[in-house]
Amino acid sequence: MIKWIKNSKYSTDIRLAAFYIKEYKRLFSLNVLIVLGIFLFEGAGVGLIIPIMQKFLGRGQENTFTQVTSTAFSYVHIEYTFLNVMIIFAFILMFKYGLTALQRYYTRVLCSTITYRLRKDSFENLMNLPIGYYYGRKLGDVIADVFTSSLNAGGLSQHVIDLIMAILFCFLYVSINFLISYKLMLVVLFYLMHFILFNYSIA
Repeated sequence: MIKWIKNSKYSTDIRLAAFYIKEYKRLFSLNVLIVLGIFLFEGAGVGLIIPIMQKFLGRGQENTFTQVTSTAFSYVHIEYTFLNVMIIFAFILMFKYGLTALQRYYTRVLCSTITYRLRKDSFENLMNLPIGYYYGRKLGDVIADVFTSSLNAGGLSQHVIDLIMAILFCFLYVSINFLISYKLMLVVLFYLMHFILFNYSIA
């Protein structure tokens, strides 16, 4: 039971979210594992786009993506043809979107569970507080604090999952762009950093 009303240690929404994420670390870990699965399927799907385009256009220029794809196909004894690449690509997309739907479901379960648990603990704590606590406090303010804090804590748990996914996908696309053209990617990163620093200095 968390006496967040009386203890300043859990008086912020971030600390509340962090505490309850630890309480439901198995559910949180499941969300992270599903996100890693989405990350892997996304990388495999994006990596197949260039071999698909080359097979469709009939160009056989070797690059990192075609070499990895052909090696993977030969390893599982599948002929490296346009049709087979398209079939594998379709299966990858199906698994990716299936995992995405599963991740959204379990993220909502985690958010709802944290919100419910926090409201339940808050209500129990309110019932155990002395009557003097309510003198000079409006009942509506107390209820609003409980409702807002619990809702924010549940929402923050979803933001943590979204942040992990954003970092992974950012790393994925930057890595793929480096493989395509590291010189062009360095130029883009340089101008992006220049743009951010310039705007930050002006603000």
